[in-house]
Amino acid sequence: MVRHIFVAGLLAVILAGCGLARNFAGEPVKTSLPQNFKGKLGATSVAVCYVDGDPRAPEVVTAVRELCKEPGSTVSFHSSDLIFNDCPFMKKRRAVYFCTAPALTPGQVAPSGNKKGPPKASPFR
Repeated sequence: MVRHIFVAGLLAVILAGCGLARNFAGEPVKTSLPQNFKGKLGATSVAVCYVDGDPRAPEVVTAVRELCKEPGSTVSFHSSDLIFNDCPFMKKRRAVYFCTAPALTPGQVAPSGNKKGPPKASPFR
């Protein structure tokens, strides 16, 4: 009987510890991309470390959007892993996303200052 109470108490402490670890670990943070990672043409790749659960959770997606270079970029999930990454112990899971900059109309200037659109005709033809 005492053994059952001890096991139940130990299990309760472990489960409470998991919840506390989630609270102390904080928000997702930027990390390196996996080795031999092949990106996607026209998109920037971003990797973040997070605590646990769904790699598509709102807090993970929000962190990725903040790391995208162009404001208003759309993000799309690529992959996640748990082993052999350089994430800290409390945030051992890594999620990789693609950031795709919003489409610009001809002549529109991107928020980064780079003018994107069709090139102007040269007067020296």
